Amino acid sequence: MKSQEAARTEKEKKKKLQIAQEAKEQKEYERIERERSIELNNIQKSRQPVIDNKFGGINFEYNSNKNNHLRAKNDCENHYYNISLENQTCSCDNFKSLNAKFEKFDIRRLCKHQWQIIKDRKLFKKNKNELEDFILENLFWNPSGIFRSRLEDDKEFAIISFYQRKELYVATPKTNKDGYLLVSWDYEKGEWSAKKGGKKVNDQVLQVIAELFDK
Repeated sequence: MKSQEAARTEKEKKKKLQIAQEAKEQKEYERIERERSIELNNIQKSRQPVIDNKFGGINFEYNSNKNNHLRAKNDCENHYYNISLENQTCSCDNFKSLNAKFEKFDIRRLCKHQWQIIKDRKLFKKNKNELEDFILENLFWNPSGIFRSRLEDDKEFAIISFYQRKELYVATPKTNKDGYLLVSWDYEKGEWSAKKGGKKVNDQVLQVIAELFDK
């Protein structure tokens, strides 16, 4: 049998090896994240002129659900950042650098923290425009812009760019029934997302994406 001293020494050795491995993995993770951040910034810079000229936002309104507004107010008061849904401001760095330049009630003004509270508390008022209503219900936080156009059958669709994503997202009409679906175009793979309906996205949309960004 191993002595207690030998067992303790072996345990300490294993712990040191584990700590060293975790430190190595953390450094590799940080390296990958730095590279990803640089790549995302480069992608955004290359897209920004088109987004500034061709893309816009969507205006929204708050609904009148008093209970949900009270819960949202409490969320703001207890949040790490100073958030005002009335003024649509946040003390986070992303709001200051990305969102603050947009007018109130433009969804591009909403940083992640505002967006999360509004979505969690269901504060978006139902929009009369079906496409806009779909986008408000299904969109991720921090869109950098939205491009709207129509297909040959006159159905409306939207291309959506985000600050922190390589992919472009598309809100496109369903082919066999009413409504919309949200899919993404992956530049690296050259394919639509595998979500249901993704492969049925009209080629006209891809042509528009190419005309916008691949000139």
